Amino acid sequence: MQEIDLIFQQYYRPLCLYATHYLHDIDEAEDVVQDCFVKLISRSIMPENIKAFLYISVRNACIDRLRCQSPIDTEISPTDLCGVISDDQAQESSFREAKLWTAIELKVEYTTKEGKQVMNIKGGFVECKKNEVSLCVEV
Repeated sequence: MQEIDLIFQQYYRPLCLYATHYLHDIDEAEDVVQDCFVKLISRSIMPENIKAFLYISVRNACIDRLRCQSPIDTEISPTDLCGVISDDQAQESSFREAKLWTAIELKVEYTTKEGKQVMNIKGGFVECKKNEVSLCVEV
């Protein structure tokens, strides 16, 4: 069980970010990733390449969800702010984004109380008006 904890710690955040490239909804992405971890744990034999198993499972689960929402769409691809990207680009991007968010979380841990109010660690910046943010951080 300790092995699965390490796998979860290593891949959960990147997989959630990867799933958001398809679903554009962090809550749905987290649900998909959690379901895929349950699927992994339920297996009697662990796959040889756990990373590949998880990424393929998440991609397929995202595509299944999108097809249920819009069965007419036959072309489902991950996207980012620039538009459609390849699956490999989405995987690489998810790892970079996860590293960035981890660094931001560590920085916020050691910042002021006011600075923490501006951040919502789970999902990024809290939606608020520019003057509210400047009041929090005394800009």
